Amino acid sequence: MQMRPLRIFVFMRNGEEISEFKRLQSAIERGERVVALDGLTSTAAKAYVLARLSAAGKTIVIVTDTNASLDAWETDLSFWTRKSEKSITCLPSFETDVYSGSSPHAETLERRALSLWQLSEGQPAFLLVSARSLISRTVKPDELRALGATLKLDEDCSPDDLVERLAAS
Repeated sequence: MQMRPLRIFVFMRNGEEISEFKRLQSAIERGERVVALDGLTSTAAKAYVLARLSAAGKTIVIVTDTNASLDAWETDLSFWTRKSEKSITCLPSFETDVYSGSSPHAETLERRALSLWQLSEGQPAFLLVSARSLISRTVKPDELRALGATLKLDEDCSPDDLVERLAAS
């Protein structure tokens, strides 16, 4: 049995086939800042299309409504980009109100710090952010790089300098 290739977003106009995928791809290549992806209902289907569109070499930013949907997007994008080594960076929001006086969960703080560090080091293929994370202030990339340290095997690092950096952060 021969497998037929998956075809998505195919429309007909005047008997001519027009691919919605090609429209999206050309919009990204032209540098349009906002590109709408309509008609698909599942996150997995959207992740598939975006994984194919990421070949243009630009960072695709996906804004989600909650941290839970952020995790679902990360899982689906990871599946579709597994072989291509494309990086996915997730910036979750604090799940608490910044004015409530309660501290965010330690895992959320860790994920945010790691994401901000990754963003200061380079541009990922995909940046997933929850809507609430867009309102939280962050440090400037230069300040973040100054606070962090990269430890490498067989390279010396002063323990005093490392402790000082960690305490400052």
